Amino acid sequence: MFYKESSFLLQKLELIISGILLLLSLLILQALIIQGQMRGYIGALVVEFVTPFIGIVGAWLFWLMTFLVAVTIVLDDKINFMKLLYNFRQKIKDKKLQKKVQTKLKEASKEEKSFETIPQEKKPSKHSTSL
Repeated sequence: MFYKESSFLLQKLELIISGILLLLSLLILQALIIQGQMRGYIGALVVEFVTPFIGIVGAWLFWLMTFLVAVTIVLDDKINFMKLLYNFRQKIKDKKLQKKVQTKLKEASKEEKSFETIPQEKKPSKHSTSL
């Protein structure tokens, strides 16, 4: 039945699994932030299980990794990460280039000002007589 559309099925399955992982990471976040009755059962189970082994900082890092993996998988087809990275690097290079140009312009304007302050020689007028 689904053998003709196997790539579509795999994409759908990937999206479902990453959505479940995203939900689990949000439940873990809830359990990490909130204490008491509103903590949530599933998130609290996960946090209480991993905390003795990796500590509270490890639980936060575990949450961060699961969240980033889930978001990356969900947004993988929608965002071209290589293009974003390339554009980001180009913007950084452009900013560095702009700073270099601005410093060169400032230096050039300082040099022009220093040339303006040099007194110029007086040219003799045509009507003056010299002996």
